[in-house]
Amino acid sequence: MNEAQNNMLYYTGVILKLESDRAIVLTDGFDFMELKLKPGMQRGQHVIFDETDLYSAGFITKYKNIIRPFSALAAAAAVFLVIFFSLRFASISQEYAYIDLDINPSLELVINKKETIINAKALNNDAKSILDEADPKDMLLYDALSKILDISKKKGYINSDNNIVLFSASISSNEDNASERDKGIQEIISTLKDAAEDAGVTFQIIPSTEEDRQRALEQSLSMGRYAIYTKAAEEGINLDLEDARNLSVSEILSKLDLVNFAVSNIPEDSDIVPTVSVIAELRQALRLIILLHRK
Repeated sequence: MNEAQNNMLYYTGVILKLESDRAIVLTDGFDFMELKLKPGMQRGQHVIFDETDLYSAGFITKYKNIIRPFSALAAAAAVFLVIFFSLRFASISQEYAYIDLDINPSLELVINKKETIINAKALNNDAKSILDEADPKDMLLYDALSKILDISKKKGYINSDNNIVLFSASISSNEDNASERDKGIQEIISTLKDAAEDAGVTFQIIPSTEEDRQRALEQSLSMGRYAIYTKAAEEGINLDLEDARNLSVSEILSKLDLVNFAVSNIPEDSDIVPTVSVIAELRQALRLIILLHRK
C-alpha cells in the first residue's frame, strides 16, 4: 500500500436522496456530500466511501461553510433524518412473505412488501445452479420468477414429461393485521399466476401459513411439498418423506389426486384434472385458508 492510500480519508454516512447521477449523503460528522451514483444504492442505506467516490470535491466545502454557523440545528435535524431513513430502510428490507417454488429443484424466495426479493435460498442441490445463474436478489417477484422459470426450461427441469410447477406462499407473522394478510396473499397469488402463465407453464399454487412453513423447514421440505405430504397422510395415501423431498412435482401428482386444495391451471384433458366436486372442495379449502389467516 503506497503513502497516498495510507493517507486516504474514509467517511461513513447515510444516503438521504438519490438523483439521476448522484446520491446525497449525510455523514456521521453531519456534513452533506454528493457521491457518484452506483448500482444498488438506496435511500436510508449506510455507506463507507472516500474522496474518489465524490461526485464533486467542492461539494464538501460548500456545504460545510453553510452548515457550520447552524451546527446545533443541523445536528438535531441530522439525527432526525438518520433515524427516519434508517427506520424506512429497515422497513423496506423487512421480510414480508415467503414463496417456495418446486419443479424438482426447490427454492425459497423472501420478499418485502413491495414484492422485491430480499433473500433467496436453495432447498435442494438442483436449485443452487438456478439461483446462481438467476441472481434474483433485488428483483421484483414477477421478474425473478420469469427468469427462474426460463432458466429451468433451458436446463431441462421443465419439459414435456415434467411440466408442473408448484408454488406455495405464506405471509410473515410480522404482518399481524388479518385483512392485510388476506390482501397480501391474494396479491402474491396474482403475481405467481401472471408469471407462470406468461412463461407458459402448468402450475399449482398452495397458500400456506408461517406455522406450516416452520413445520416444513423442520422436515427439509418446501411449503408446497409439505402440504402435499400432510394431505396424502390425511387421505391414507402412502407417500414417504424421501419421495416428498425428491420426486418431481409431476411424479408426485401422478400418484396423488390432490389438486383440490391448490389454485391451478392444469388443463381439462390432464389425467389429474379436478372433478366438479373437487373444484367445490377447492373453493371450500381456500375459504378455510383465509379463515386460518384471520385467527
